[in-house]
This record gives sequence, structure tokens and C-alpha cells, in this order.
Amino acid sequence: MSATIIVSWAAVAIAAVALGFSIWQGIEQRRHNRLSVKPTLAYYVTSGEPDGRAAGVYITNVGAGPAFPVRTRVVFDGAPLRPHPFGPFGALGSILADGSSDLLPGPAIQSGCSSDLSALRPGDAVPLMVAHDTPLSEEQIDRLEMMYGLLEMEIEYASLYGETFRQVFSYP
Repeated sequence: MSATIIVSWAAVAIAAVALGFSIWQGIEQRRHNRLSVKPTLAYYVTSGEPDGRAAGVYITNVGAGPAFPVRTRVVFDGAPLRPHPFGPFGALGSILADGSSDLLPGPAIQSGCSSDLSALRPGDAVPLMVAHDTPLSEEQIDRLEMMYGLLEMEIEYASLYGETFRQVFSYP
């Protein structure tokens, strides 16, 4: 073999390795881009905060990118909530407000959302249900915690890239 052929094959091998590396780098960059804007929703319950936040159920985006809720399903006391003009949390608020549930005769509960959730930026916290009477007494806190135990939510949401995620929340 002549030196020219060896140099030619070495150049082809180097080019093939460089092409493979470029493809791998592109795949990793796309994966990084998706992870850098991945939303993650968290559910938390509070019985009133010193900073003035009302007692209630909140959803917060603890991820790095915005969350775009696609579908929300709420189950209360084992039954899915009926359709309501203000979404599932409005239905829950109306159940508790009109007295059709005697589970919580304590603080007045209202839906924190006027409809299904809109986009949640990272760090945003949205009240899903809040108690009007804050600060709450220990008895009211116990009633709220009993009610939270009957609540289950399923939220399907999308990222900027259109990937969908499903999160089920229930109070322990």
C-alpha cells in the first residue's frame, strides 16, 4: 500500500468519527434543550400562612419551563365531578358552597381557579381551592384535612416542545 492510500483511508476514518460525534452531540443537545424547559407540577396543601396566603390546595410549577395544562380531572369522595362552567374546581367549590356535601361545615371553600388552569410559569403557584376564613381554628384545619383526604386530581400538561406529562395528586 502506498502512503497516499493510507492517508486517504485515515482521512475517511477521521471524517466518519467526526460525523458520528456530530450526530451524537446533536442528539444530546436536543435532549438537554427538552430537559431545560421541562415543567414539573407539585401539589401542596396549606392551612394558612403568615405571609397572607389563604388556607387551601395549590398547584405549583417547580420545573424549569412553563406547563400548559391540557386536561384536568377531579374526583371528590370517590366520584368524578360533573361538568361545570368554571371547570372541575368550580364544580367542587359549588358542591361545598351549596351544602350538597355535609363533609365540611366549617370554613367557606371556593374554587381558586375561574376555569381549567392556564399556562403555569416556573415558580407560579395557583390556588385550586381556598378557604375564606383565615386564619383557621384547629377544628377547621382538621375538617380541611379530612376534605383533602377525599380529593384526587389528575392533571395532564404539556411542555414547550409538546411533550405531555400526567400527574396524579392525592393528599396522603
